Amino acid sequence: MLIIGGSGAFAALLILFGLYEYSQPNTAAVSLYDAQRLFEAGKYADALTTTNLALRNSRNNPDVHRLRANILQAMHEPEKALVDITRLVELRPSEPEGYLVRGQTYLDLGRYQAALADYTKLTQLEHTSLAYVRRGICYLKLKQPQNAIADFSKGIAIDQSPECFLQRGIAYASIGEHRKAVDDFSTAITENPEIPATYRARAYSEEAIGDHAAAQRDRTKAKTLETPQGRPAEL
Repeated sequence: MLIIGGSGAFAALLILFGLYEYSQPNTAAVSLYDAQRLFEAGKYADALTTTNLALRNSRNNPDVHRLRANILQAMHEPEKALVDITRLVELRPSEPEGYLVRGQTYLDLGRYQAALADYTKLTQLEHTSLAYVRRGICYLKLKQPQNAIADFSKGIAIDQSPECFLQRGIAYASIGEHRKAVDDFSTAITENPEIPATYRARAYSEEAIGDHAAAQRDRTKAKTLETPQGRPAEL
């Protein structure tokens, strides 16, 4: 029988501890890789099990929390996904990604005040039209159209995305400013003419100002875009 005593035993323990420390990240990395492949293959339950294994070996790895959140979202478990998204925010509080994803999750769940707080933080971290559009949508949901219009206008000042014009048009329509709404919807259509919802939104405001012929044209266009080629429209 081999007996190690004194300094020899201490050295052996150090070696074993070192091997453990180095094996843990490797095990986590392998599990994370396997989980990512399973997720991409649509095998969500298996991906979740494998991600949980990676998490046991690397609890503070933001990539593991990000992947598990994506898996849970794909499994239609947004409340559970919030736990991992929040952990991602805690691990990387100065990075925009966590606030963007958590804000959208809150928005989808109808928790508009929480979403507003995350998007406000996002606007402080990055000056993008997306940040202002998302926060503007929160303001619309909270029945604060003037704040929404201000945010959509900030987004337009940055890059004039069709989404900014569409959302600002919706905000104008919500307060009865239908001519301004039509102008914004028209700009959005010029920038991206393939979105049926924009034609339907413009038709609503055109009806409101009495332009029934234009409204009918826009509804017809929206239906055409919504109907797959080669198939008759369903009534």
